[in-house]
Amino acid sequence: MVHDCWKPYFSTDCQTRQICIARLLRELKYLDKLYNNSWTGDFKDLISVALELKRELRETDYLQPVEQRNRLETRLDELLLKPVDIKHKKLLVFKNRMIKFREYLFTFLYHYNVPPDNNGSERAVGTFKVKQKISGLFRSEKGAQDFAVIRSIIDTAIKNSQNVWAALFLAPKARAE
Repeated sequence: MVHDCWKPYFSTDCQTRQICIARLLRELKYLDKLYNNSWTGDFKDLISVALELKRELRETDYLQPVEQRNRLETRLDELLLKPVDIKHKKLLVFKNRMIKFREYLFTFLYHYNVPPDNNGSERAVGTFKVKQKISGLFRSEKGAQDFAVIRSIIDTAIKNSQNVWAALFLAPKARAE
């Protein structure tokens, strides 16, 4: 499960978690503007290196120790031990949250199928928000359900590099069986 640090998410049963890196980067950008602190820059640099490593890793690399991953973990631990100015309250809260949820920061480096952010999920939900903004609402619950099924088929076909028209054509046949 990839998510922000909203408390109810942590009560959801799942195999493992990943804190959304895109959200952390947005928050760090805000904290950097607010305090102009080197700690935020160091954390952003660390995340950038981790994202670059994710792009370089092959599927088989996840089955064995990777030295770069260990170095990143060490750098993260060192950064989380580094003090920040107590006057920078929001930065202190952020840092303490990172300490609390430290084990979920680099999950994406240990599991091939775990993305570093939940942008894909948010894009999928975005379709429904656009529909809601344009037409206000669905005229019936069945219409909303039909829209969700069609959208799911389209999104799944796109994610699997399949022909969308073919997937839509096959869906009624698969449902009937």
